[in-house]
Amino acid sequence: MEKFFGEKKEKNIYLDNGASTLALLEVKNTTDEFLMNYGSVHRGSGYNSETSTMLYEQARDNILECIEGTKQDHAVIFTANTTDGINKFALMSNFRKILVSDIEHSSNRLPWEKNFQVVELKTVDFKIDIEELESTLSKERDIELVALTGASNITGYVTDIQKVYEICKKYNVIFFLDASQYAPHFKPSLNDCDVMVYCGHKMYAPFGAGVLAGKKSLFRNDRNAVTGGGNVVYARNDFTIYKDVPYMHESGTPNGIGCVAISKAHDILYKKIGEKNLLKHANDLCDEIDKICDRLEGAGYKIYFGRKVKGVQRTPVLVLSNTKKSNKETVDLLNKSIGKYKKNIFCREGAFCAYRLIEKIKEIDGPIIQDEKGQVFLNNMVKVSKGRYIADDACRLDDRYSLIRFSAGLINEVEDIQYLAGKLIQINS
Repeated sequence: MEKFFGEKKEKNIYLDNGASTLALLEVKNTTDEFLMNYGSVHRGSGYNSETSTMLYEQARDNILECIEGTKQDHAVIFTANTTDGINKFALMSNFRKILVSDIEHSSNRLPWEKNFQVVELKTVDFKIDIEELESTLSKERDIELVALTGASNITGYVTDIQKVYEICKKYNVIFFLDASQYAPHFKPSLNDCDVMVYCGHKMYAPFGAGVLAGKKSLFRNDRNAVTGGGNVVYARNDFTIYKDVPYMHESGTPNGIGCVAISKAHDILYKKIGEKNLLKHANDLCDEIDKICDRLEGAGYKIYFGRKVKGVQRTPVLVLSNTKKSNKETVDLLNKSIGKYKKNIFCREGAFCAYRLIEKIKEIDGPIIQDEKGQVFLNNMVKVSKGRYIADDACRLDDRYSLIRFSAGLINEVEDIQYLAGKLIQINS
């Protein structure tokens, strides 16, 4: 098992990998080495600047190789994270109609809704259904881009991206893959999509870098893209000469340390550990999660996602609610000593930025917003534009939107899942 920086196995069990991961020790060591000769990337002269620039571009080339792209046809654009990458692509593009599913994270929904007309693909049993996708594309012939998750951040269900891409090519539609939850467990490939986006902080390199990768032809547009210094050759009044892709979309001083970190994570996950071992590890954790579901239900927990589904690949995620205590109280107790269970268990409680999915799970005709005095309706909020409001700090989602998510990763072993089950049962006893 790989070593992680800051891990304290004797005190804690980290089961919040779906939100963010701890840094692999080898990744942390790589960033320390980079800082020893740090200089401004692409901007300065002298040994430090030249070394930093070289390592930055080597990171780009390494990532492109890992995801099976070619320098002739593809480009890797460095971003801050997945959300930043999706917004970058939305702002540079000029599509009219986009297709997203009803299980998408807000990051793969709101940037499209803000800039284009969006059609919602209805999932079947919370999974992307290939027949439904083809049926929708055959009817809505003006859809130009399909934006789907490679793996849901709540269900853990993995999308059959190869089949999705086949359908998209059949209807001459661009396939945009949100690989944020996919990349830590499976190696994404540019052979299976036109554009993809993912981030370092979910693949054991939490140093503020992400990846937007795809066909160069789709990136050669600036539209409303972020611009300024670093991405232009010359600018005066309304006359601007941009650098070519990918530099066209990397404005400002780049995050060199984050980029070498995420590149090192690619080496460890896809070269050192390898796809076969990543898959085995994920499946072992999924098997153990499946085994504890009956026991947890017997102890008063409602299981939403955790059990294996025949013929469906999953990431190691367990989502549940406590029927005997509030979810917030449960999470609080998971981070305290309970009987013989002394280890803190890190997880996440809330809606996980997937509001439409939770409304579908719990059959909520939302939104249900509350403050200290009770329910607050949208007409009591500040409207800033069509369909967009601002709420004050007291407003929050109703507790019906609350779920608890345990998301396992490379840092975990099957014993962690067994310990989790024991502590959850102890909490309700």
